[in-house]
Amino acid sequence: ATTVTGALSENIIKAAQTDTTVIILMGIRKLEEIVSIFQQYRDADTGAALIFRGTWHDQNVIMGTLQNIHTKVEHLICKAPGIIVIGDVVKLAPSYFSELVIEHLKYMEKD
Repeated sequence: ATTVTGALSENIIKAAQTDTTVIILMGIRKLEEIVSIFQQYRDADTGAALIFRGTWHDQNVIMGTLQNIHTKVEHLICKAPGIIVIGDVVKLAPSYFSELVIEHLKYMEKD
């Protein structure tokens, strides 16, 4: 999401102009700026999710929309690292993450 200098990559604007799902790595600290750019090109109710510690037992997924995702994470002490997901696929996530939790529990029972 950022360049070597820490500035937001211009590729974010290009990605926002598409209608595909976009996965942004290393952009949590620039979340407000990234969401602002996407809001210029997409509907406010476009799905947005943040994934912290993905695939770990203490994975944390925060889901919302471009309109409200930033306010959902304002209270978090540790905001990075994480993955930002923007697009329609986020609306499918509840069933997907439920399946992941079930599979994780099955795996843990084997040990």
